[in-house]
Amino acid sequence: MMASNIRLNRILPLFTLFVSACIPSALQAKPKICVVVPLSGQYSALGQRVMRAVKFQAQRDRACDLDVQGFDTKGLGDDATIALSNATNDPDCLVIIGGIGDQTGSNMATWSEVSGIPCLLLNGKGPLQKPVWTMRLRPTREALFTDLGTQVAGMGLLSGFVACGADNFQDEACTSFAKGVTSAGGNVIGRLDCTDPKTCAAKLAATIGKKSHVHYFVFAPFKLYKMVRFYAYLSYMQIKSRVVVVGGPMLDVPALLLSRAADLEGLIFGDVFSAVLNPELVAQYRRFTGHDLSTLEVWAMDSTEFVCQAYTQGAQTKAAIRSYMEQTSAFQGMGGEYLNPDHTQWRSTIRLFKVTHDTIQPM
Repeated sequence: MMASNIRLNRILPLFTLFVSACIPSALQAKPKICVVVPLSGQYSALGQRVMRAVKFQAQRDRACDLDVQGFDTKGLGDDATIALSNATNDPDCLVIIGGIGDQTGSNMATWSEVSGIPCLLLNGKGPLQKPVWTMRLRPTREALFTDLGTQVAGMGLLSGFVACGADNFQDEACTSFAKGVTSAGGNVIGRLDCTDPKTCAAKLAATIGKKSHVHYFVFAPFKLYKMVRFYAYLSYMQIKSRVVVVGGPMLDVPALLLSRAADLEGLIFGDVFSAVLNPELVAQYRRFTGHDLSTLEVWAMDSTEFVCQAYTQGAQTKAAIRSYMEQTSAFQGMGGEYLNPDHTQWRSTIRLFKVTHDTIQPM
């Protein structure tokens, strides 16, 4: 009995030492990507799309040993501030991805600079002022629509109209598109100030109705359901054959767009990504999430992969991620190549696609 106690007394300290050495590392939380988006409220559908995409890419990159946690802004200013505060106060939060919406994105950029945490924004409003802790892989709306206008003029559509409402998004889209057309030698004849598709079609018909044998472009940055109505009114007013309709990237939600392709024959739209470019990725995403892949998800995935790439290459602190952001000038993502040669703003090339014969074809 005494011999057994002696053996036990020798083993217990070793066992205790082993357990004390192993438990801290086992329970130590992994660094995480904090996703600050609306997960409830009016804009929750957008936030859930981003959340799914970040989780998908973090798991898809097997070398990326980072957890993902969401922080709900609820689409409201005060709640966005709370979400940002909770994320930055989390000691395991290595980087933030989010900032949907102009105001939230601006607030997030300011917050990351003050708090000293790397942040990859998903909004498209304006350039970042002297970016240090913040970056945005996606092009700004100005850059995206200017590029679209340049490409449309480059394909020979040199004369036409823009149809836009008064809200900030449509105003910026039309102004930038016109800038691109003009820079490529084209001409925007006029702007049709309208928000309702019927009104836009009527104004266009009144403008071009008496001018025969002339074809124009008409840029209309409408959502899908408005674009379908716009097409219908153009046909009803017998001017559809006289114009080539150009849309923006908000149209490329593949399943929805393809379901209405027969109603949008000949539509040209610009985007940095389309399902037709990488059907295998689209199929993988659908199997993993049960949802379709569109541009917002691609931007979220690419932002995640940028973080994963930095982390696996040794940038495993906030300061190291910041340094990696500052020094990197090129990145290959799902949406193609992103470039930042002067270390100010990232750009990616917009592509043109055409709806034809119930399919989407790259041009």
